Amino acid sequence: GQVIFNYDYADALSDGVIVPFVLKNIVFDLEEDSQAEYDKLSKAIARSISRHGMEAEQTIALFIKRSRVLNLSFNRIHLALKLAAANRGRRTLIFHEDIQACDLIHSVLVEHGMKSGVYHSKMPLRAKASMLGQYRRGEIDVLVTCRALDEGFNVPETEVGIIAASTATLRQRIQRLGRVVRPAMGKSAATIYTLVATGPEIERLKAEEGRLDGVATVTWSRA
Repeated sequence: GQVIFNYDYADALSDGVIVPFVLKNIVFDLEEDSQAEYDKLSKAIARSISRHGMEAEQTIALFIKRSRVLNLSFNRIHLALKLAAANRGRRTLIFHEDIQACDLIHSVLVEHGMKSGVYHSKMPLRAKASMLGQYRRGEIDVLVTCRALDEGFNVPETEVGIIAASTATLRQRIQRLGRVVRPAMGKSAATIYTLVATGPEIERLKAEEGRLDGVATVTWSRA
């Protein structure tokens, strides 16, 4: 059916439904081998779309393979770790698209003495519930998650979001920002870092910057 109501970030900020927030977009370079593989797969995707169509099984398989190359970039994981360390002691959510990467980020943070937890679909139900409880109670500062907490998760004390990897879905982006910008006692602002390496990723954030003009503070930097 038709859209019956619109409520944007400006409305939410005016109504006090969200806190003021800063979006820090960080552009980094893929490692040389990852960039070469990404370019190779991009050409293969273009050929597959031409021959078989966008929704063909062969094309989708190539998209998935390219996405994994992008998400498992060492530089992407390294940057996420640096940002978590720079915000030590602040309640932080780290979003990723790959379980292997989430486990790695979590294990490195723990090795460096940070109070970190991890949450993803391959964990037992009891372990997932325990992690959420620890984060809600402030027993851990950082929770690393793979897609699982995009919706229905409410810990408004979260001050920092690190979007280490994401999809092109606008809905996912809105939901992830929503985990971080909710108001809480003593919380005056929120910060969301987004790590990007490719043209399409940068273009999406540039479009978002236009939509948030006058609402959020947006900064760009290169790693």
